[in-house]
Amino acid sequence: MVKIFREIRGFLNRRKLTKNNSFNNTNQFGRNSIIGYTIWGKHSGCNSNSRVFYTNVGNYCQIAYNVDICPRSHIFTNFTINDSIYIKSRDSIMQNELPKDKYLVVIGHDVWIGCNSIILPGVTIGNGAIVAAGSVVVKSVPDYCIVGGNPAKVIKKRFNDKQIQKLEEINWYSWDLGMIISQKTMLEGIVDYSFDEFRKSYWKEKPFMKFK
Repeated sequence: MVKIFREIRGFLNRRKLTKNNSFNNTNQFGRNSIIGYTIWGKHSGCNSNSRVFYTNVGNYCQIAYNVDICPRSHIFTNFTINDSIYIKSRDSIMQNELPKDKYLVVIGHDVWIGCNSIILPGVTIGNGAIVAAGSVVVKSVPDYCIVGGNPAKVIKKRFNDKQIQKLEEINWYSWDLGMIISQKTMLEGIVDYSFDEFRKSYWKEKPFMKFK
C-alpha cells in the first residue's frame, strides 16, 4: 500500500504543473519537472527538476536532471531588460503567439542531454547528438555530434560519416522497442560496437590534465 501511495504521489507531483503537452504511455518524467507546450516521442523523457517548454522531442531521447530547455529570453534590444514594463504589454511574448505545430526548440531522435544544461530558444539538436553536462547550447547541433561548454562547441562526432549515413538510412528511431532489441546485433555492427572494449575504456584511468 505504501508503495502504491508513493507511485501515485510521484505521478501527481510530476504532472500537476504541466499543460498543453502531448504525451504517450512510454514517456517517463522525474519528480518536480515542469513541462509545458511540448510534444514527446516514444520512449523519451526527462529526469527530476527539469524545465522544458515549447519543445518538440523525438523518439528515444533522454534528458537528465536540472535541465532547462527554452527558458524565456529577456528583451535586450530595448532601453531596459527589466520585466516590469513588459508585463501584460504588447511587447510580451504570449503563449498563443506560437503557431500551431511550431516549437522554439526541436530535439531529434536518440539525443542525450546531460544534467545542468541549458538549451536556448531557436536551437535544433540533431539525431544522435549528445550535450555534455553543464553545457549552454546557443546554436543548433549537427547530427551525431558531441557538444559541450559555455557556449557549447562541437567536441567530436560519435561515428564516421559512413556509419552515420547508414544509421539515418535505416531510420531505426521509428521502430518499436522490441524490434530494436531483436536487431541489436546488426545495429551494433554498423558502429563497430564491442561491449568488451567499452568495459575496458570505462574502467581505464584517465590521464591528468595538463597545465596550459
